[in-house]
This record gives sequence, structure tokens and C-alpha cells, in this order.
Amino acid sequence: MEHKAVINKTMAHPTMTPHRIPIKTIRRYGLALTLVIASLAALPASLQAQARPTEGKAGDLTVGAGFSAVRPDYGHGYWLGPAVFGSYGIRYHLALEVDIHLMNFHNYGNQQAEDTYEIGGRYNYRPRFTGDKITIYPKVMYGRAVFDRVFTLGIPFNLSYNMYTLGGGIEYKLKPHITIRVGDFEAQRWIGFPLGSSQPSTSHGLTPYVVTSGVAYHF
Repeated sequence: MEHKAVINKTMAHPTMTPHRIPIKTIRRYGLALTLVIASLAALPASLQAQARPTEGKAGDLTVGAGFSAVRPDYGHGYWLGPAVFGSYGIRYHLALEVDIHLMNFHNYGNQQAEDTYEIGGRYNYRPRFTGDKITIYPKVMYGRAVFDRVFTLGIPFNLSYNMYTLGGGIEYKLKPHITIRVGDFEAQRWIGFPLGSSQPSTSHGLTPYVVTSGVAYHF
């Protein structure tokens, strides 16, 4: 009987195993980067013709990759994962932003993930005293969120929801074609998610906080 109890306890609380990045995650990361580049490159040529030598000028295309940390609002602790992002100048200070987060590393060995696919707008501001080196931006995003590989009775499944984000960040132009995303913050809200933990209510949705840093290439 004592032996059975030990087995049952082990099954209920699996021990941590050394983390390895699965091939599936690498493929998804590559696909996400491809989607960002393709979506920004597919913008109408008429937008590209609007380029002007002003701050946040139209036609500016930037594509980058980095790493994110999220407070998932599901259980405790934080999760990590790769991110890809891009922006395209529309006019003056305004730009389109595309962000993809694949948050599935360091999540207690249970193969859960919070993936988000967002598009929206940002307002670029470059303080004059920085000599055009630093960009500060607020942003508003909307998109699709996926809670992936949640195990119920050993069966994996996905939960998908619409979501919106309020956020902003700081970027530093290291070289004419290289930009450092020093920090990007997102306060996300997953609409209708039933299992959020930040409030006692079961209908408030999921409200993760995401911080991202990375490097981008300015075309």
C-alpha cells in the first residue's frame, strides 16, 4: 500500500526534467518571424511612396527578434519564450506594429504555453536631446491568444481567445541599421478566459504582463 501511495504521488506531481527546446518550438519561431516579415512586406506600395525625411517617417521598416518574460496570470512564477516583432512607418510619428510571443519556456515542466499574435499601432517620439538615438513609444494592439497544451486527464488541447494590449517601450539606435529594443511592456487582456488568477472572479479574463528585449534590423 505504501508503495502504491508513492507511485500515485509521483504521477500527480511529476518531477522536473532538464529543459530542451523542442523542434516544434523552433519551427514555430521560424514561422512567426516569416509571418512578421511577410505581413509588413505585403503593405501597399502606396505607403512606401510616402517616405519623408521626418521623425518616425513613413516607409521605415524594422524587423527584429528577442526574448520575453511573462507573468502568466495562471498559477505562480513567470514563463519565458522567444518573440518576433516588426514595425512599419505610416506617416510622421505613426507606425504599424506586429508582435508575436511564444511563451513556453521555464513553465514548470508541464508544457503549457501562452502564445499571442498581435497587430496594432504605435506613436514614436524621439527626444531631441538624444540626437535621434532613442525612441519612446506607447502602443495599442489587438489580436489572438492561444493557451496551448493544457493537460486534462493526460489529453493536450488548445484554448483560443481574442485579446487586446496596452503597452509601450524604449528603443535605442545602435547603428544606422541596428536597433536595440531595450524594453517593451505589454499589459494584455484575454477576453473571456475562464481561469485567470489575478482576481477571484472566474469571468474577468486572463491578464498577463509581458516584458520583451531584442535586436531589430532597420531596412
